[in-house]
Amino acid sequence: MLIEDIGRSSLAIAIVCHRDNIERLRARMVTAMMSLETKKAVPMPQGLRDAIESYRQRTRDRAGESR
Repeated sequence: MLIEDIGRSSLAIAIVCHRDNIERLRARMVTAMMSLETKKAVPMPQGLRDAIESYRQRTRDRAGESR
C-alpha cells in the first residue's frame, strides 16, 4: 500500500500486489474525512496527517519512488 497524495481532507492510496515478481493487481482509492453530523468534508487532524506522511516517506524510500 502506497500513499499517493494527502489533501486537506482527502487521502489517495495505491494498492499494488505482486506474485512471482509479476504485478497481479493495482487499485487506487481516494477517501475523505467528513463530519458525521454535517456530512461535509473536514480537515484531517494534524496528528493523523503526520503519521500518514511518515508512513508515506518510509514506503516511498522502500519503493524507490522519487516523487
